[in-house]
Amino acid sequence: MKNNQKPYLISRLITDAAEKRGVKVNPILPKLLLYELKRGDKSYTFFQSLFGPMESASFIAANRKDLSFQILKQWGIPIPESKIVYNFDDCKQFLERYKKIVVKPKNLKWGLGITAGVTDTKILKKAIDNVTQYVSSKGDFVVQEFVEGDDYRLLLIGYEKVFCLQRNPAYIVGDGKSTIDELIKKKKIKTGSLKKFLEIPTKKVELALKMHGFKRSDIPARGKKIRLSTTANVHFGGFTVDKTDEVCEEAKKIAIKIAKRFASPVLGIDFISEDISKTPGGVIEINPTPDVLMHTQPTFGKSYNPAEALIDFLFFSGEEEELKLRPELN
Repeated sequence: MKNNQKPYLISRLITDAAEKRGVKVNPILPKLLLYELKRGDKSYTFFQSLFGPMESASFIAANRKDLSFQILKQWGIPIPESKIVYNFDDCKQFLERYKKIVVKPKNLKWGLGITAGVTDTKILKKAIDNVTQYVSSKGDFVVQEFVEGDDYRLLLIGYEKVFCLQRNPAYIVGDGKSTIDELIKKKKIKTGSLKKFLEIPTKKVELALKMHGFKRSDIPARGKKIRLSTTANVHFGGFTVDKTDEVCEEAKKIAIKIAKRFASPVLGIDFISEDISKTPGGVIEINPTPDVLMHTQPTFGKSYNPAEALIDFLFFSGEEEELKLRPELN
């Protein structure tokens, strides 16, 4: 790298993997996390995990939940019913039809604005308040049929390498004497595992508690497990379990098909499944700028470095075949 400024987290993971393989890293706008990778006549620019090979139209379609849902449905990918809505009445009609739904913004990361598992109009109003924090007053957002099961993130690298994490929501366990608020504070102080949980909006926690009939001042029974978020996002205190070696072949095929159709060598695909080792379940959304870092630091299970697979794909794929065809290159 041409200067001493270290790139941040995800970018650093990629630049370190590149330099390890002899690929030059040129900072373009490091404060904006924009870099160039270059080796021979191959050159790529990237922003975090978004690379040049992905076409702009594909990125827009993948980044917009409403567009990606329509596209996935046309391709025959298993996906829950979804709809663009603008107000409470639209949402209420959808809820009456599907009984249990998810309310989410069209194009935000980290689980912001998402409320999953809405079953009544009182919670629906709060869910709409939650999502409209992130859209304009007259803006549209998405409602989606709720699917029972666990949350899995499949990360595709180079259209064939698959990594998988099971994502679980932040939670506390009652001790029979402490309030929920005290348990939250104890968990942060005791383990530090919920350091990022400090960033969770208070309304997000209170909404999750209300959905399950709790308040911060309640004292849950010993052993009672209480979710602190309606989503399993790791940026808000969730934890992860590596499942890379357990993903069923059907889920892999679906993920690879989606990545190829979107012409995206790096793509995050979220599945809801009862057991990803047996069935893919359904795809609930895709992410063209996935977090590759979390696969290096799962809470439980084996650690992987997807950045190394990405560098191999971008700069070294096909070299062995080329050497066989052209021995003069040896």
